[in-house]
Amino acid sequence: MAALHRQLGLLYSIFLQLLLLALEQTSGCSLPPGWQGKDIKDRIRAATAEIVVKGNVLKKYPTENIPEMGGDVYPARIEVLCVLKGPLVNERITVTGFGETPDCVTTNVNVGNTYVILLQPFEDRYRIVEVNHQPGAVKYLQRHASLERSYGCQDPITLPPTTIMPTTIPITTEETTMDMSTESGGCKSCSVYSVVFVTLILVQMMVKLCATDVVV
Repeated sequence: MAALHRQLGLLYSIFLQLLLLALEQTSGCSLPPGWQGKDIKDRIRAATAEIVVKGNVLKKYPTENIPEMGGDVYPARIEVLCVLKGPLVNERITVTGFGETPDCVTTNVNVGNTYVILLQPFEDRYRIVEVNHQPGAVKYLQRHASLERSYGCQDPITLPPTTIMPTTIPITTEETTMDMSTESGGCKSCSVYSVVFVTLILVQMMVKLCATDVVV
């Protein structure tokens, strides 16, 4: 019986450690105390949102690791319909930074949809800006037409390709239509499922060991 109690104690200890690990992975970020969400109109006014465009998503590219953005993010090719704020940009630009970031903000886009996108120049392309811990791209709805009246809607221009084309991402002819939200937004859930799965295996092993001791 003493051996059985020791094994059960070990099992309980392992279970607690795995449970704490799972909780840490799922709650590794939180919003600041007193945080309040802001409307897209207010976020556009932020100084960090140097450029704001209305654009269609043409393509999405594979995930890339960018330390300045907290790790794995994915780029997208955007057809700019008009510029709401900031200097004019090319009619087609590449924007990176989509996906889940360490500060718990997830900005995802889907091919074929139109968005209002907050941007900053980044290397030879652009990156999204997540103002107030909120997504840097908002799906364009009819009510957003007021933004065009408030800020104007300037047509994009054609700039030298070297200023907007990425050098690290190949342009493919195949249309990428996969929903990236499940890939980027589900990472933490996958970690939890893995921990639970391993815990169940350990429980089964310990139960078998305990059963063997009881029989003996």
